[in-house]
Amino acid sequence: MRKKSLRERPSLRPVGARALKSAMDTLRPHLAGAKILDLFAGQGRFSYAALTEGASFACLVEKHPQTAKELNSLRPKKLASFQISEVLCQDAWKFLAHPTGDLYDIIFADPPFDDWTPLIEKELFKHLLNFSKPGTILLVKYPAEMLISSEHPGFSMWKINHFGESQLAYFIYGES
Repeated sequence: MRKKSLRERPSLRPVGARALKSAMDTLRPHLAGAKILDLFAGQGRFSYAALTEGASFACLVEKHPQTAKELNSLRPKKLASFQISEVLCQDAWKFLAHPTGDLYDIIFADPPFDDWTPLIEKELFKHLLNFSKPGTILLVKYPAEMLISSEHPGFSMWKINHFGESQLAYFIYGES
């Protein structure tokens, strides 16, 4: 039996083309040389777009072994001209619970919509403190029917963009 490719897995909700273009347009002034953390990476579309726009490194965290394997197989082809990026086959929550000391310029988090709750949101922001430095930009993709709090210690809301079933919320760490 043939394994399904990244594009054939209905459980993956890749960031849509409109949302991705909007994110890259917003982030373009911040991407040159940026170090990216892509949590719940799925197809890795956000990281690959950021690298194409000038980011120098991306760490993709994806728990599904087949998806992570496919991301790793794409790495040499798609990222040949960039600093080698990392694909970790690990649950994003476990990754967040064990900080490595690495700090990132831009963090993209796209937790599964079925898991999205105010408690999950609070936990996400709490853990992201360990991966952020002053000026870190955080993008969170979440279901359109949910509200996201603008009150997270250390983070200031920058803006929210709406895209059909999802929204992208932008935060900046260490600025008020």
